[in-house]
Amino acid sequence: MKEHRHARARDRKSHLSPDAERLVSAALGLAILREPATVVLLERGEFLRGDSLITAAALGWYCMGIVPQAGIEIHSRGFYALGDTKTPVVLAVIAVAFNLSLSAALWQRFETEGLAFSVSTAAWLEWGLLYWLYTRRTGADAAGDLRAIATIAVCGGVMALVLAAGFAPFELEGWSDHLVVGLAGAVAGGAIYAGMANLLGVAELREAASRLRGIVGRSIEPPAIQD
Repeated sequence: MKEHRHARARDRKSHLSPDAERLVSAALGLAILREPATVVLLERGEFLRGDSLITAAALGWYCMGIVPQAGIEIHSRGFYALGDTKTPVVLAVIAVAFNLSLSAALWQRFETEGLAFSVSTAAWLEWGLLYWLYTRRTGADAAGDLRAIATIAVCGGVMALVLAAGFAPFELEGWSDHLVVGLAGAVAGGAIYAGMANLLGVAELREAASRLRGIVGRSIEPPAIQD
């Protein structure tokens, strides 16, 4: 029974790379396009430009915590599969205490940005501890996971740098300016990320492309003619 639990827990690692692939690109893209996204979605009525800038600044730091939050969900369940409910709870308490302490230290100088930074930093701490203990407990292939994440991070980093450099010269004024930049950035970011992932041989991208071709092929295939 115990060996069965360890095998199920090790299987959890196979979900890390696809999740990381989606979330790294989404987190970095949203961080770069945080101002257009905030203006387009929220700026109306009594929510003015100053409110948008404050919200966008905090959003950028919150985006940095998206990936570890997903990792926490995955590896907490890995411990549950082992029958260990104590370790995830203890680490969550440690992360909350760290978050509260760091938030209190940063609030006076950085206000909402400090709170957002603290939340994301605490998430990285919790996931890092969870992952370290998880791999020690199960013998999961940490090296393989880290190589995959590093490759995905390179793809996302190139995407973020190109977007940041490409949109830096533009001074955005109205709602429509932010809408255009947001949409253009989303399309360009997706294309850049996909190109880098293909160049570096990210397996999940090729699998997704293969599934998409299969779906498109089935949708346009003419119906069989019966005699």
